[in-house]
Amino acid sequence: MLLDRSPAVSSLSEMVRSTELQIDIRTLSATVMALAWRSVEVCHWADGYPLNVHLYLSLLRAVFDLRDDTVVLDEVDELLELIKKSWNMLGLNRMIHNVCFTWVLFERYVTTGQIEPDLMSATLVMLRHVSEDAMNAEQEPGYSRVLSATLASVYSWAENKLMDYHEAFDNTTMKNVVTLAVLAAEMLSQHIPAAAAGSSFTAGADLIDCYIKSSARHAFAKLDASGDVGGNSMMVELEDDPRETLMYVAAQTKEIARVEKDVYAPILRQWHPCPSAIAAVTLHACFGTYFKRFVSNMDGCLSSESMCALQTASDLDKYLVQMAHDDDGAGHGSKQMIPYDVDSIVVDLVTEWMDDRLRIGVECVRRARDSETWNPGSKSEPYAQSAVDLMKLAKVTVDVLMEIHQRWPMSEPLQYLADGIDRLVHQYSSFLASSCGAGTKEGYIPQLPPLTRCGQDKRLLHQLLLNLNCVAGGGNGEATVATAARAMARVRPTTSGATQRLYVRLNTLHYMLGVLHSIDRSLAPRGQQRHIIGHRRARSSSFDRSYPAVEAAIVHVTELSGYRLVFLDSAHYFHQALYQGGVAGARIGPALRIMKQNLAFLCSVVSDRVQPLAVREAMKASIEAFLIALLAGGSERAFSQEDGSVVVEDLASLKGLFCSCGEGLVTKEVVEMEFAAAEGVVDLMGLPTEKLIDEFLRSSSGCTTTILPMTRRWIWSDANTLLRVLCHRDDEAASRFLKKTFDLPKRR
Repeated sequence: MLLDRSPAVSSLSEMVRSTELQIDIRTLSATVMALAWRSVEVCHWADGYPLNVHLYLSLLRAVFDLRDDTVVLDEVDELLELIKKSWNMLGLNRMIHNVCFTWVLFERYVTTGQIEPDLMSATLVMLRHVSEDAMNAEQEPGYSRVLSATLASVYSWAENKLMDYHEAFDNTTMKNVVTLAVLAAEMLSQHIPAAAAGSSFTAGADLIDCYIKSSARHAFAKLDASGDVGGNSMMVELEDDPRETLMYVAAQTKEIARVEKDVYAPILRQWHPCPSAIAAVTLHACFGTYFKRFVSNMDGCLSSESMCALQTASDLDKYLVQMAHDDDGAGHGSKQMIPYDVDSIVVDLVTEWMDDRLRIGVECVRRARDSETWNPGSKSEPYAQSAVDLMKLAKVTVDVLMEIHQRWPMSEPLQYLADGIDRLVHQYSSFLASSCGAGTKEGYIPQLPPLTRCGQDKRLLHQLLLNLNCVAGGGNGEATVATAARAMARVRPTTSGATQRLYVRLNTLHYMLGVLHSIDRSLAPRGQQRHIIGHRRARSSSFDRSYPAVEAAIVHVTELSGYRLVFLDSAHYFHQALYQGGVAGARIGPALRIMKQNLAFLCSVVSDRVQPLAVREAMKASIEAFLIALLAGGSERAFSQEDGSVVVEDLASLKGLFCSCGEGLVTKEVVEMEFAAAEGVVDLMGLPTEKLIDEFLRSSSGCTTTILPMTRRWIWSDANTLLRVLCHRDDEAASRFLKKTFDLPKRR
């Protein structure tokens, strides 16, 4: 309202409302005396403020059409001339008339819902007249008070609207309201010192600055339900997913900034040099506060959705900074903006997240050490579960990080993760290799017996014992052989549980190597990926420790599995039984049937990519077991020159077993290479004793004073090999040579 609200005014208003037909003149006179400003003891009924102003305002309201509150009568000029004739009676003048008419126009614009812009335009015209009057007006208390009350009311209404102009206006109506607020504020500060002293009226750019900041904060507060400004939130349905909420708030904040730049800034630029920059700085600070809350609640959780949300925040940061810079050429606005520094936030979050993932990996390795049973997880995944958990963790972590890397290239976190995975795989493979039981394959090979010489009496004694056994068994040697044959026909694989667990270890290592290779390709730059073929490492490999460790563990476990299968699981049928007590009755047939079953079982357990290596190691172990039976078989084995052809035939049968293992498992070239040395040794079995002695003397360079060191380097031209053939040659010439040369004892 234009007028103040003192007790006397309230009493006058109450009296007028309560008396419809009759007014008590005495009461009216007493009320007016209390309101009159003139220093006289007697005043007329309309002499003084504010009753005279109230009456005049009522007269001015008559210029509006009763049928349409927003329309001024066509006869407004004539009507105003009539109304002005009341100035003498009411003690008014033109300046007070201008103030009152300004108020009436403004009042009608507000009370009719602000739908008639012409009323606001007329208000501005009248207010400019009032401004001119105020510059020339004498300091009359009555006029100053009327002017002060009017301007304060106008300014208060306009300020209330402009503090949230996003909600109150569009670009068609805002300009007049801003003009009204600025003009009223300037008049209050210049012409009403008493009013200005008790309030915070500012003018010009400072005032617009205040409006922009307040309106931007209010607009953002409607997005952020937890904001300091308050207001209804438009995000209630999105609060379940903070990432979607952040992206929504960022998108809407960007839209608010665009509206500020495209819609409101052209209007406000009349009073402020860089309104877009002020809006950008304000929105940047508001979103920055919200963004900090989001980051603090992420708890190291990274996903593609989280990265999209952070990317959206980064884009908004750049957009607002650029908007401020474009509007403020000097860059003062953008200098006030503290960057969100999303890149550093992402790096910190990624590092924290990677640390958590690597800690889980350490726990996987620890559980493997404490409780891994080395049983296959399933037929489709014949690996240790701890390795599956570890490598899946590594693969998923790398995939997520590479997706992040597409948005934010970061070399240090990638290298940090690669080093962590490298360390974990190295620890796991080293532990796996060290938990296999025997330290090396030599742990399964029997000790070489001392060198002795044999004679014809040993063979005769053995044949006699064999005949006695046949008689004790029922007197029918043929029946005993038939029973043994039937038993061998029912033979089953002799692969022990410990060997099967070695197979699982082998599967596990190759599974880890395959996943490691996949991870390495993901981490390698595209130009270098073509150099990574199969399981071969590129020079730029990220896993310089784990690749050698896994490959060394594969070699170690493969050797152990092959030698354990032959020298422990199949020992009863292979090197322990082969040629025991005589060549004719203990040939390689039973050992071949057992090995065939064991190899078939190996191929059913070991994964396809590991089978060739595992079969090859079993082949090497079989060859060595065959040679040990020939050259270090102990006192129960003796061979004549005639046995050479049988031994050659048995070795060919063993070779045929591995040639027929399966297409692609062991190539013919590999079999030929592995059996070449053994075939050379077996050829020695058919040589005459004199020829063997000559070859021995030539290979030992005539040094026959001491016995050569005992080794398992079985080569046909090696003196040690030739000496062992002589030690197992069952004839008198070999015995005499060994007795004379080395004084070797006879077998017991």
